[in-house]
Amino acid sequence: MMWAKIISDDATIKDFCYEPLRSGETYKAEAANNYYTRVFFSFDGEERSLDVHNRHLQLIDRDEHREEKLRELGI
Repeated sequence: MMWAKIISDDATIKDFCYEPLRSGETYKAEAANNYYTRVFFSFDGEERSLDVHNRHLQLIDRDEHREEKLRELGI
């Protein structure tokens, strides 16, 4: 499992129709091909996915994701 952090701003995300993804948020992801990554998110209590161009993402590994979550909790 890999993780993807959205690095584009919210206006750009909206322009490319990647809503409800949010800038700075991290999501579960998997490679779709060389240019796109499938990003998984929950919307209205349902698991969904979007294929997002890699220029809008920073791929991070499980340890980086864990460290980010711990920082958010102040640990």
